[in-house]
Amino acid sequence: MASLRESESLYKKAFIRRCQNLRKAENEVDLLGDQVDILLRLIEKVYLILNQQTPVLQQYSDVSEILRLIKEQVAVLSTPPKKLDTSSDV
Repeated sequence: MASLRESESLYKKAFIRRCQNLRKAENEVDLLGDQVDILLRLIEKVYLILNQQTPVLQQYSDVSEILRLIKEQVAVLSTPPKKLDTSSDV
């Protein structure tokens, strides 16, 4: 009986530890998501400012290329991710 209680206690502690680790990971993911949103807004602002200066910057091909790349990335990152299909056809 004591062995059973000891095993139960061990499994309960492991379960609690895993739950705590999952909560910690969820908080970290939330923080990273917030940071991504902040950086995306910053990149969008940089793009808008550079885009306003396009006539002046056209003489610099590198800047035009960077501006094009920023525009592509902002478009990609602004698109909401596709939801995964969790239904199974099996």
